[in-house]
Formats: sequence, structure tokens, C-alpha cells
Amino acid sequence: MPVNVLVGLEFPKVANGWTDGEMYNEFCYNVQVRYPGYRHLGEGHFDLHTLFRERLARHMQETGENLLKQAFEQVTD
Repeated sequence: MPVNVLVGLEFPKVANGWTDGEMYNEFCYNVQVRYPGYRHLGEGHFDLHTLFRERLARHMQETGENLLKQAFEQVTD
């Protein structure tokens, strides 16, 4: 799964207060949540273990840089 798709899924997840499992189910079965380019319900499935929050947290601890916040700010500006 491309990183831009995983980052893109963080926004509706947070906005709707979904858990990772709920976000995954919405992605799999809700065409309104499907990332552009994944038009068919059988496309783009991923394992929840591919979520990369641990690496983002480690990067933030090491550098002080919050990459998800930066991505969100770019999208909402």
C-alpha cells in the first residue's frame, strides 16, 4: 500500500473517531472512503500491520518533526 494512501486514510479516521479496525473496514467496504484510484472493493487491501505510526513516532522522538502534522497542514492550507 502506498504511503500516500495510508496518510490519506488518517484524515477520515481522526475526523470520524475511528479505530484502526474501523478505518480498515470503512476502506474495504465503503466506496465513499476508498482512496482515489481504488474504485473496486477488491483493490488496495492492506494488512493493519502495514500502518507506520511506530516509525512516525520514532522519527518525531529523534528529530522533533511531526510528519503527519505537516501533511495535514499541507492538505488543509
